[in-house]
Amino acid sequence: DLSWDGYYYSTLLGALEALMSGTTCVSEMITECRHPDAVVQAVIDSGLRATIGIAIADYMEGENTPIKATDIALAQAAEFAGKWHGAADGRIRASVAPVGLPACTRDLMKGARELAADLGLSLHTHACEGKAETESALTRFGKSEIAVLKECGVLTGRTEIVHVIWVSDDDIEIIAESGAAAVQCPSSNVRLLDGVTPVTAMRGKGIPVALGGDGAASSGAYDLLVEGRLAALLQRLTMADAAALGPAEVMTMLTCDGARAAGWAPGVGQLVPGAAADILGFDL
Repeated sequence: DLSWDGYYYSTLLGALEALMSGTTCVSEMITECRHPDAVVQAVIDSGLRATIGIAIADYMEGENTPIKATDIALAQAAEFAGKWHGAADGRIRASVAPVGLPACTRDLMKGARELAADLGLSLHTHACEGKAETESALTRFGKSEIAVLKECGVLTGRTEIVHVIWVSDDDIEIIAESGAAAVQCPSSNVRLLDGVTPVTAMRGKGIPVALGGDGAASSGAYDLLVEGRLAALLQRLTMADAAALGPAEVMTMLTCDGARAAGWAPGVGQLVPGAAADILGFDL
């Protein structure tokens, strides 16, 4: 485990990498660690705008899954939110961040939704990332992860679900009806051989799809322009359509849909009067 300084400076390094490639706003799920406050402080000091939640889990997915009793996990999320929501003059927002159904019970998911609603926070979780994990959840619950998330009330207009690779047409319909946003992490998904998020199909149903870098350990980079290019290429390959996911669509994913997924829209992610002045320029 790292020291407080170790967490602070490693997070700051990631934040600077994001800033250097034009990212101004991030959504972060802090993995279980000894010094989550160091992570938040580094994000604050970097100047980034951020939605940050602490990962909570109560079901043993694997031998390395840090779990707690359901009520203790929810109390930890509430304490974190109470400490950091609205910090840095409102530049930091807290979220409730259950890891995902492979590492969570129905009770934790329901509790997380209730906590987010009570505190007025967005909810951040992972879903349908790996084929094996998705099939395991299907065996455990008797229905798809997306169907279970709906059943638990997790899917709302203030929810972002990350990865969303192994989904059926019915799952996509459920997400579209809920108003939830999806987040694709192309480099991570390719590197870990998880698969390709059906971005074109989801956008066709009106689902906001944003882009993410996942953790540095799984993606290797925080350059969202790289993720945008890879997202377009992957859609063209899997759809066998050279026109799939054009530049304008990718730009929407990187701006408006990113702000929507992270819980900042309206007011962030677009160049309009009254919006936050998070502006970047490119030297062409």
